[in-house]
Amino acid sequence: MGVDILTILRRHGRVHGLIGPFVAPKLTPDTWEPFCEWLDAGLAGDMVYLNRRRNERRDVRCLNPRARSLVVYALPYSGAPPGTETVHSGLLSAHATGEDYHHRCRNALEKVVEALRTELRTHVEGWIHVDTAPILERDFARQAGLGWVGKNTLLINPDLGSRFHICEIALPFDLPATPVVVPDGCGACTRCLDSCPTGALVAPRVLDARRCFSYLTIEYKGSIPRELRPVLGTRIFGCDTCQDVCPWNQKATVRSFSDAETLAMDAVDILDLDQGGFRTRFRNTPFERTGRTRLIRNTAVVAGNLKTQKATDSLLRLLKDTEPLLREHAAWALARVRGREAAESIRVAYEKETDARTRSDMALSLRDARET
Repeated sequence: MGVDILTILRRHGRVHGLIGPFVAPKLTPDTWEPFCEWLDAGLAGDMVYLNRRRNERRDVRCLNPRARSLVVYALPYSGAPPGTETVHSGLLSAHATGEDYHHRCRNALEKVVEALRTELRTHVEGWIHVDTAPILERDFARQAGLGWVGKNTLLINPDLGSRFHICEIALPFDLPATPVVVPDGCGACTRCLDSCPTGALVAPRVLDARRCFSYLTIEYKGSIPRELRPVLGTRIFGCDTCQDVCPWNQKATVRSFSDAETLAMDAVDILDLDQGGFRTRFRNTPFERTGRTRLIRNTAVVAGNLKTQKATDSLLRLLKDTEPLLREHAAWALARVRGREAAESIRVAYEKETDARTRSDMALSLRDARET
């Protein structure tokens, strides 16, 4: 029975773009205690949801009591380019292009489960997990033989590199575990640690999320630290530096997008989006999760780093936005883009500002503008 089910899972998974199945040898992770230590050290930043359900991560059966096997798949990044690169462009993480990967993975897994029910001619319970469930996915993917956890904390597969999503189906019957465990292929290489722009990789396989641009531009809801704003460069959404420098990605035999495709967006276009425009443009994409405020916050910093004169009018409008976070970052960007010419506009905004946090940051931007 197990072999037949694996054949079904493999055949229908392939139809829907999934690579696998890989079956974990057990339903308990090896890294739950190190994960808890990482949380307790504060390295997760403001991702409090990770701590809220930490105990459920001890065992897949905490979520799915009838589960007896965990099937793991890989889904390569979609690679659909979001727009044309221009001199005003900001960069996007490769995982952010195309349809939201949560939808892509879930839709594919639902079809696999339905095919399993059809071929077995019985109702099969299949519990689908994509990223947001309290499961230590990389741990189970490593146990199942999908790859090893690299020094950049990402799962690396010899053929795929690290540019893929992990998703799972918990099933109520025993399946044979994938027999091959992939050995650690990082060796003495430290390119990812050496190249991280903020030093967020504080040790091999240890990430301080509070300094990671993927966290700061996607998960973090607050103000991007002033000292990191210039270092952000042109990154609007996420950061791929530790993946881009990885030799395993450079020689990956399975690629999800071509080098000719641009992973960029025009910064000025983003700055001008109101809430309705944001919803229309980014529905069912990864940006929907981040929301208008955080995306424009990031883009304002990028406009400041690019010194995009074309963005001046947009930034001046953002000085009057209803969101304090956007007023704060618009003032910072204007000081970078226009210098002394923006000082008066920033001063007026500063004097009208009622949010204490924003007012404090605006004072620094006003100083910078006057000194430019």
